[in-house]
Amino acid sequence: KVTKGQVIGKASGFASAPVHAPPSGTIVGLEEHTVGHPSGLTMLCAVLETDGEDKWTPGLQGLDNPKSADPGAIREKIKEAGIVGLGGASFPSFIKMSPPDGKKVELLLINGVECEPYLTCDARLMEERADMIVDGIEIMLHALQTSECIIGIEDNKPKAIQAMQKAVEKSPNTRVMVLPVMYPQGAEKQLIEVVTGRQVPSGGLPIDVGVIVHNVATAVAILDAVRD
Repeated sequence: KVTKGQVIGKASGFASAPVHAPPSGTIVGLEEHTVGHPSGLTMLCAVLETDGEDKWTPGLQGLDNPKSADPGAIREKIKEAGIVGLGGASFPSFIKMSPPDGKKVELLLINGVECEPYLTCDARLMEERADMIVDGIEIMLHALQTSECIIGIEDNKPKAIQAMQKAVEKSPNTRVMVLPVMYPQGAEKQLIEVVTGRQVPSGGLPIDVGVIVHNVATAVAILDAVRD
């Protein structure tokens, strides 16, 4: 029997994230299942039979004041919660939040571009939960020990732009940059060049040019994990 939020799969490598039970219920088996990929690939899955009670794991609690917490404690919360990049790559977020020695984060770049046709989840999130995105950004800025954030949004999302511009009024270190519609601007290396003019070197990483990129939905997930 497991409760909501309980770890049911531990990360076995550095670039991995733990898996948690979404609802409460009973793990009834470990079986190969297709994983929703067009290729029909299968993967070993934990099969959870829900109980309808949605009981949370006891003892889960956030940090009382994340903006004054130790950055290491914030990274640990993100790691334990299994937060991964929600822009599509699912890369463990705590790694991006842990720049290597000798590398300084000059800019946190938040990706609200969503340039592929028909995608709307990030646009709706910005329209409906702009304040939560900004609160998540404040936690990320503190954890990264940097003071500048730019949120990039394409100009075909006027409601999202308006909502985010209003939300950042309370955050002097964060601003919205409106970008022309351009594919594949949602890819982080392309977005970095458009926003900053810097080119990530071949085989390099964004931190090599002083930038860390996170998706808008990742900011909300980090808020959920760290504060709530």
